Parts: sequence; C-alpha cells; structure tokens
Amino acid sequence: MIPLPPSITADRDIAAEESLVERARQWLSADDRKEGIHASDLLKPRQAYFKHVDPRPWSAREVGLFLVGKVLHAFILSDGDATGVDVRATDEGSTYSEELGLWYSPDHVGDDIPVELKTSRAQYPPKSIGDMETYLQQLLIYMAAKKKTEGRLVVFYISARDEARKTSPKFEVYDVRITQEELEATTYEVRRLRNELSDALVAKKFDRLPLCPAWLCHPEQCPYWNQCKPPGRYDNRAYLEGKRK
Repeated sequence: MIPLPPSITADRDIAAEESLVERARQWLSADDRKEGIHASDLLKPRQAYFKHVDPRPWSAREVGLFLVGKVLHAFILSDGDATGVDVRATDEGSTYSEELGLWYSPDHVGDDIPVELKTSRAQYPPKSIGDMETYLQQLLIYMAAKKKTEGRLVVFYISARDEARKTSPKFEVYDVRITQEELEATTYEVRRLRNELSDALVAKKFDRLPLCPAWLCHPEQCPYWNQCKPPGRYDNRAYLEGKRK
C-alpha cells in the first residue's frame, strides 16, 4: 500500500464540477429534436405539455441520469464493435409516422424490429411485466409505428445486486411479442393519446390530460409540479411521504 502523506488535502472544485455538468448538458441537448409531438411525450403527457409551452434546461440531476444512458446507446449502436464505438452516435434518428401523427426514435432497429435501450437504478430485476410498464409502453409505441408485433427491450441495471447482495451491474434482454389484434388496439390508443395532447396544446388546457406516472409525479422529480398541481397528489401529504420511501 502507498501511505498517504501527512499533509495531503483533497478539496472539491465546485466550479470544475459545474463545468462538467454544463458540458454534459450541451452534449445531451445537441440532438436536433424535431418540432411536434414525440413518442416519449405520450409516456408523461402533462409534463410533455409544459415542456412544449415552457421549455427549460435540464437540471444537474437530469444530466447525471441521462448521461449513463447516452453512453450505453453509443455502445449498443456500435453493434458490438468495441473499436467502432462513437459516443457522438447515440440515436438511430427521428422518423415521422403519418399514421400516428408523431415523431419516434427507436434506439436501434435490429432484425427489422424496434429495440428500446434503458438504464435502471433498480437493485433487483423486475418480478413481473408490470415492473417494466413504462419501458414496455415506449417500445409498444415504436412497434405500432413500425407495424411490428415483435420488439426487444435491453435494460442495463447499473446497481443490480447479485445473490450475495453485492452490487453487480448486468444486462437483461427481453423479446417482446403481442398479437396482431393487440397491435391494432395499441395503435388506436397511441393515436388517441397523441390527439389528446395536440388538442390540449392548442386549447392551452393541460388539465384535460391524464396524470403522468406516479413515480415521476413529485416536486423532486418534476420541475412543473407547482404549475400542474396534480389532483390527489399535490395536496396529499400521505402520497408525498409515501413517494419519499
């Protein structure tokens, strides 16, 4: 072991930290987001409404959360060629669906099926389909846009615990399948929710939209909490305390 010198110091450089966050923010924001409604908007309709009418820069917390996923995307898009990983290539690009009336950007298209890539801070893998609901909902939009009854979900658990309860990051890959009838029903629901969001933006009436997922609906998670004031959540102390646990 190398002994630490008695006079050694280690002082945080706040300015350097802020500079790194800003560099990451600029990189994450560099993608040319097309004007209009995007697939991701349908997963959190109220927050999407406010982002359209009152756009704000990403917070330091959001930057940190999305940075890991962006690097993962670059690796997956290299198709396993480690020598060819390009951290500037983190997206397959946006495509407009005339049928659905929205932009969508599948993280990857392998074997002609859409692939959704996610990073998760969950310590334990999902025990049921419901535990992957938000991830699957986004993939379903891509499947509807491409008219596919099959898709693939790739999740990188960055804080997963192994059988010995030690942190052991891991990949899990899921092949997702639905019936043709379910695809048609999903397509209908995507189109319906897209129209609801579009109408709300025109009318400037966000309260017409369904609430965002419960995990997102919290003052520490959403910058528009005090503008939205979600019913049953905003003035519900028991709800807020429950979300903190």
